[in-house]
Amino acid sequence: MPFFTIVVATFNRGRHIVPTIEAALEQTFTDFELLVIGDGVTDDTLDQVPRGDRRVSVMGLPPPNSGQARPNNAGIAAARGRYVAYLGHDDIWMPDHLAALAQAFEETGCDVAVSGCVYHGPPGTDLLDVTGLFENSEDARRHFFPPTSFAHRLSLAPQIGGWRAPHTIRAPVDADFLLRSVDAGARFVSTGRVTAHKFTAANRCLSYLAQSSDEQRNARDDQVRRYRSLDLRGLC
Repeated sequence: MPFFTIVVATFNRGRHIVPTIEAALEQTFTDFELLVIGDGVTDDTLDQVPRGDRRVSVMGLPPPNSGQARPNNAGIAAARGRYVAYLGHDDIWMPDHLAALAQAFEETGCDVAVSGCVYHGPPGTDLLDVTGLFENSEDARRHFFPPTSFAHRLSLAPQIGGWRAPHTIRAPVDADFLLRSVDAGARFVSTGRVTAHKFTAANRCLSYLAQSSDEQRNARDDQVRRYRSLDLRGLC
């Protein structure tokens, strides 16, 4: 039984998924399994996933693509880990991301561990926003944490009914999952460190038509070093 199950839900990311998978495999905390789940993919994304590591598994769900709820639930159903961590297929983790989450779980016994996450603005801008740094568990009701930044105990998902399909709810599926976790009494703890980078597709014009992984690779080479183990708790 690994400590973490990492779930990477993907759709038609092609070769550009490679930097994200490499960022997961380069974690200093190595007790995990990595499930890459294609949600109705119609390209070669799953063939591009590096297979040289025995911790990596690939699963393909039939079309059509339905968003992150279905592949996340499939990952949870297949998970062997005590905790489930999520990694967006176009996002990047710093090498100490899982180590920070594991420390939070072990030291506090929390239900959901959240690391600081940098939202990167559109390419060519210096716009950055940081989320996931908080002091009180109730702050989870007022702030949004992208799935790339958090992990939860495996049993929490069935307790709250898993990830709900987007056509059945009004809130975005990730916000809905977090709010139902709060309502169920889940305890949220921040690592106090920035260990994740998010590159939101909504901020990148036509990103699914003209895909790129340049920002992700640059983050691994440059901005990962800039933010690695950065403690911003005192600034919040």
